[in-house]
Amino acid sequence: MLRVRQLRHHQRLLVRRGARAALLNQKRTTSGVEIGGWLLKANPAVWDVIGHLAAGRVIDGWGVADGYRADLMAPGDRCFVWVTGPRGASWTPGIWAAGVVTARPVATGESRRPRVGLDVRGLNPRLPRSELRSDPRFAGAEVLRVPRMGNPLILTPAEVAAIDDHLTPE
Repeated sequence: MLRVRQLRHHQRLLVRRGARAALLNQKRTTSGVEIGGWLLKANPAVWDVIGHLAAGRVIDGWGVADGYRADLMAPGDRCFVWVTGPRGASWTPGIWAAGVVTARPVATGESRRPRVGLDVRGLNPRLPRSELRSDPRFAGAEVLRVPRMGNPLILTPAEVAAIDDHLTPE
């Protein structure tokens, strides 16, 4: 599990390895919303993401819906994993992992969904949904407004800043 300070250092190293240009481009959705990062939802009932992260394993790829959003994903983009769950679940829904995109989505023979390359690691502590929901900068996030939307979901620069602020100890 990465502590926040380790995560920031890790992300800086990856950005220095040639992904700086992707961070400087202002990408927007078709409706004009600026993209500050990506959110990938994981359902523990479908995949044991909790066990994967608890074992300290890196998430190195993810299947995403084929479409213009997948086409916008690029190396160096910030990326977060949101573990879903109902109220009263035995785990805490919210952001459990963070990192960067390492490769654009490509079609694979194994799945009908393109797979995006990632370097995403578990967070300690995790960032609960309830904490983010109470932050006005994150309250309008797609994951809260349209929880059944498929991956990838966008995060605006303000939403990424809110995440960073909650992860950074005062």
